[in-house]
Amino acid sequence: MPAALNSRFIEWRADHKGLAVIAISLLMIGCVTAVIYHHLSQQKEAWLHSQGQSLTRIISAMPVEQLVSNMGNNALMNTIHYALVEKHFAYISLVSPDGALLVEQAADGVRVPTRHIPREPAFWFGERTIEPDAGSPRILEFHAPLLQDKQLQAFVRLGFFAPGWSGLTAQLPFIATLAFLVFNLGCVVYFMTRLEHGQLNKLNDQLEQLINTNRMAPIQLEANGELLEFIKRFNSVMDRVTEQQQHLEVSNHELLLNSKLESFRNSRLNSILQTLPDAVFVLDDTGRLCFSNSKLRYYLNIQTPLKEGATMAEWCPYRELHGFSNQGNSTPLSAKKANEIILTTEGHTRRSIRFQRYPLFSPSRPDKTFGTLVVGRDITEHQLAVAHRGEFIAQVAHELKTPLNTLSIYSEALLGEDGHSTEFRIEACNIIHDETERLSNLINNLLNLSKLESGTLKPDRHHVRLHDLLKDALDSISAGTQHKDIHFKFAVPNDLPPLYLDKDLLRIAVINLLTNAIKYNRANGTVSLRAQETDSSIIIMVEDTGIGISDADRPHVFEKHFRAASEQVQQRPGHGLGLSLTREIVSLLHGSISVQSELERGSCFHIQFDKTVALLKKVPA
Repeated sequence: MPAALNSRFIEWRADHKGLAVIAISLLMIGCVTAVIYHHLSQQKEAWLHSQGQSLTRIISAMPVEQLVSNMGNNALMNTIHYALVEKHFAYISLVSPDGALLVEQAADGVRVPTRHIPREPAFWFGERTIEPDAGSPRILEFHAPLLQDKQLQAFVRLGFFAPGWSGLTAQLPFIATLAFLVFNLGCVVYFMTRLEHGQLNKLNDQLEQLINTNRMAPIQLEANGELLEFIKRFNSVMDRVTEQQQHLEVSNHELLLNSKLESFRNSRLNSILQTLPDAVFVLDDTGRLCFSNSKLRYYLNIQTPLKEGATMAEWCPYRELHGFSNQGNSTPLSAKKANEIILTTEGHTRRSIRFQRYPLFSPSRPDKTFGTLVVGRDITEHQLAVAHRGEFIAQVAHELKTPLNTLSIYSEALLGEDGHSTEFRIEACNIIHDETERLSNLINNLLNLSKLESGTLKPDRHHVRLHDLLKDALDSISAGTQHKDIHFKFAVPNDLPPLYLDKDLLRIAVINLLTNAIKYNRANGTVSLRAQETDSSIIIMVEDTGIGISDADRPHVFEKHFRAASEQVQQRPGHGLGLSLTREIVSLLHGSISVQSELERGSCFHIQFDKTVALLKKVPA
């Protein structure tokens, strides 16, 4: 509210305060009058109830003949007039049990209303209120039975006017005196407040000025009595508030700096925990969640966000993890070594997660834990590697044993009589050469894969013409008598742009794909080596017409030691290293590899290099 408008409002309020006092006094007088009227009405009506019930019981004990004769000569009417206040009497009547009027007497101008008496004996004695006609007072009626020799002879109905405003006439002097006192009391209060009004207005003006200027200052005002004491105490409070405000400003500045520093530390710690490759969550001493990173939801396939303070049962779908995590709070001091559990999760991908539990001990009380830290790591690949290790060793041993046995047999045969045959010597030399090359390829694959995994294999990059490299690889793999039942196709344009990469590594990758295409092909099958150029890349394709790869096995063909469980695959020699080595080589050369396959229809492997590879300068790998 503006200052000018507020000032006018205060002046108007001061001018009309007297009228307000008069209005309040009149309102209080009206309220007191209403209360007195209500009290007198209730008192009079209670008296009428008592008198009516007593009189009806007295009349009901009189003989019917006596009542009829008395009412006929007005003797009973006069008795009731003298027994009661005459102005409250309305009527008295006798009616037969079937409702016929026997005799009645009523006050002047009153007509006895027609009402039926209840037939049930339990309601013969009673009372009721009869609403009047327009302009007539309300009537309180009392009724009772007239019995003679235990037989119902008639009913008596006695009516009284309910008390109204007329009952206040006798109380008018008292009400006038009370109204005079209330009115004078209001005037006295008004004039007493007017005496202090001037100083209060000045005090209000100074307070309003302090509020508008938004400053803390003592009040300067000449006053006396209680107002002076109030101003002194107010100024003392203002001095203390000013000191506290200055102190709070300094504390608030320090708190703000500490809050920013703590927020920075928490955000940095939270960023570190969120970027960890492991799932991390912390439980308090009651088993409720205090912290969790995003990897936890990913590993446990939880779709909804995790809320702090939730119990394990509210967010974790794996019951075996509930008890494992909550056991950390009861771990004794001597058991600080972490326990672990391996949990298999179901979702889009089946995972094996190893959870390790670390009790959090209080620095001040080493025997007291205040929570549990649980760390989960994905060990799916590790378990697969362990599971395949025995199979891989058996396969490698078989791969080594078979050519060694062949070499042993043919070397012994060459030393015997069969060694004198020229044809046998030629056949033995070819077989020994093939088996030696087979051993050499296996050993080279193992060595190359080991170097790739350890990071010691450095690519020797040069500009390479793909046509010449791919042609040489296909010629070397197709040479020999063992592939006479396989047809080879070569479709590589001669004008492909050169790529800047290691030609020996790319040759190993292509030869591995061609070897697999031959191994898993059918009799009289076809192996195709093609290449094509697109707007942004160069694609090398090795395609066969062999047994193909199932949908379930296709995502795993590039995994180390993986071999499909089908009978057609197990009948062919292999160690599960070729495609894994090929993928590592292609990745090292900044390319990508994929496969398209269908069972009994063959497979097609794609190696793709961006054209930007051709423009890369030689940099340390």
